Amino acid sequence: MCFTWNIAGKASRSLSRLNHLFAKMPPLERPSLIALALQELPASTLRFHSSVLSSLGKSLSSTHRVFCWVRKWSQMLVLFIKHPLSLFTSQPEYRFVAGINLASPFRTKGAISIRFRLFQCQCIFVACHLAHGKLERRILDYRRIAAQFDFNSLQKQSGKNLVHLFWFGDLNFRVLRKEELSDVAENMQKRLFRRQADFQRILAHDELSLERANGLFKGFREAIIKFPPTHKFRIDSNFYMPSRMPSYTGWAGLRNKLGQVQDRVLFWTNPEPDGLIAIRYDCVWEVHCSDHKPVYCIFKMK
Repeated sequence: MCFTWNIAGKASRSLSRLNHLFAKMPPLERPSLIALALQELPASTLRFHSSVLSSLGKSLSSTHRVFCWVRKWSQMLVLFIKHPLSLFTSQPEYRFVAGINLASPFRTKGAISIRFRLFQCQCIFVACHLAHGKLERRILDYRRIAAQFDFNSLQKQSGKNLVHLFWFGDLNFRVLRKEELSDVAENMQKRLFRRQADFQRILAHDELSLERANGLFKGFREAIIKFPPTHKFRIDSNFYMPSRMPSYTGWAGLRNKLGQVQDRVLFWTNPEPDGLIAIRYDCVWEVHCSDHKPVYCIFKMK
């Protein structure tokens, strides 16, 4: 499971919501691996990551333990693993790549990578927060991160080496559609959209989808989006900010085909395309304490 959320600096409230979300998950239904990526951790709370580890660690303690974690500036990536599986993993390795634009005094953009072996499979989790503003900045961030992590070498590995790569976080790609904003936002707030077709007119104007057609995130896949854009909301509401186009800011992906817009999950697998299957991709609509909704994707993994 990949879970990403930009908490917009809301420390205590976001921690309470996270704890509630994971605690209410039935033990038998908890995924074997849980990768949690957080963005915009509060600069004034430098020990916030300790609170996350302690609180969520207790909520999941009956089934999972903290496998590893990394905090860099205002980002955090933590992996929880079921107790029996932890006996079959290698020592995790991590790396951080800063974004092109370094904001002062507290830097927020870049990507954290954690990789390890689980049985005979190499697992790689990349959690990122890409640049806002002009599209070119996000493209530069992506290319810098991909080059530093040397993802191209994964494609050249022997067919005997199974690799699963997950890329997720706040990618900051926007929906370019300007017309009919009020109607689109109203339908989303009323949750009138249900089928895949309901979202196609929005996704057709998604920056990330358009750039994918030009070769960005080559080889990645994304599960079908059947949830509303996850940004930008008024705090404590399900109402989009009228001055901003809604966007899918969280993202989770695999390397086989890529995904679209802001909070997302992408994935890539080599050499078996069916080695990684997305079985649920959604947002947590009832969470209101940030201007982002959390996004998660649950996978079946060989």
